[in-house]
Amino acid sequence: MAKKYNVTFANGTEQVVNSKKAVKALEGILKVTVDGQDITSEFVKEGEVMVEIENTTVEAQENEYAEAIEAIEAVEEAQAEVEELEAPEGPKATLLFTASRGNAKRLTWKQVIVNPDDEVVKVKGCAAMLPVQVAEAIGSSKFVSWFDQEQAEKCVAENKQVRGMASTFSDVFARYTKVNEIKGADKLETVLEIFTGILHSIDLGITEGEWARPEPEVPAEVEAPEATDEIEISTEIEDIEEA
Repeated sequence: MAKKYNVTFANGTEQVVNSKKAVKALEGILKVTVDGQDITSEFVKEGEVMVEIENTTVEAQENEYAEAIEAIEAVEEAQAEVEELEAPEGPKATLLFTASRGNAKRLTWKQVIVNPDDEVVKVKGCAAMLPVQVAEAIGSSKFVSWFDQEQAEKCVAENKQVRGMASTFSDVFARYTKVNEIKGADKLETVLEIFTGILHSIDLGITEGEWARPEPEVPAEVEAPEATDEIEISTEIEDIEEA
């Protein structure tokens, strides 16, 4: 009667084969038994078994991590779609950041109210089409960032950079620190502080503002006395007699 080789693989599956040759042709073997007797060493060295187990464990962990990330992303995408559907179709408050061109002397913010049916135009420096009133607010300035005011409110409320705001945080932080000549600042803390100040200003009815680098003071020039070629002629008698 032919022997039955019970083969257990590193991934947890099992298989029964009828010969040693068939066993040797298999890969990923963890254990081999015949009639309850462990004969794994005849087919796989102990070190190779441990490597196979480790590789299988790592692969399983990586798959679980990838599946978890995909699940989180799917939830975020679904939530974003729900929020978009639930968003009101009426006027919406947005925040626009612009800066001076050719230097780093000024950074400006402005609240701009937009509607879904507003006319849109192309603006230099921005990939997306912008509502005409936003384009007019930019004018000849350099475009920095434009986003929903709700996003700034979420960032402040949650005390973090929310999804979709990475480039805005980087752009605003870079321009703000240049204008104010700040070095070594924390990006998250700095931008959250900016947003907090802007939202507070809006609550007070202020819808725009700016940061400007102060111009260096130029010392006042001392005016020199005017030169004259005129000869003073005296009409005093004493002066005439002495001459």
